[in-house]
Amino acid sequence: MVSQIKVNEIIKQSGSSITIGESGDTVTVNGTAAGSVANGPFFRAHLSSNQSIADSTRTLILFNVKDFDATTAYDTSNGRFTPQTSGYYYISAQLKTDTATNFEGVKLYLRKNGTELVETSSFNDGYNSTFAATIIQLNGSTDYVDVAGNQNSGGAINLNGDSDGKKNFFAAFKLTG
Repeated sequence: MVSQIKVNEIIKQSGSSITIGESGDTVTVNGTAAGSVANGPFFRAHLSSNQSIADSTRTLILFNVKDFDATTAYDTSNGRFTPQTSGYYYISAQLKTDTATNFEGVKLYLRKNGTELVETSSFNDGYNSTFAATIIQLNGSTDYVDVAGNQNSGGAINLNGDSDGKKNFFAAFKLTG
């Protein structure tokens, strides 16, 4: 027997959650979903101006412009994404240098709570660019993710800032709880 319930609002009677379906059921949501069904929190930020990286020094990258930030989870002052919602997150970042000089390359580190999770390196040529992505679990209360860079050119180099965020960016979104 197929039935439909048509209502404008569902309000919980008591407690803090509403259960739809039973264990093993598939629940389909049509239209726009909100809350824990949607992929959130999410953000994307980029460098609007050059940032210098000293030679042979891991440097925190401060992506200073938010392209979007659904829940104010990214802090431009400390470069941290702290979602405050537990779950698995897709994290990505890209770094591009602003020099034609050949050098050993630029390294990118995705870090969780200051511990390096992913390291990528670019090739030995000018205008180096490197990209990294991973899926990690965050606890939703104190875990954070940030990006660091490193290079060995013999002197300081700049990451290339731009107005549209094509060259240096940091992004994340929640996959699931």
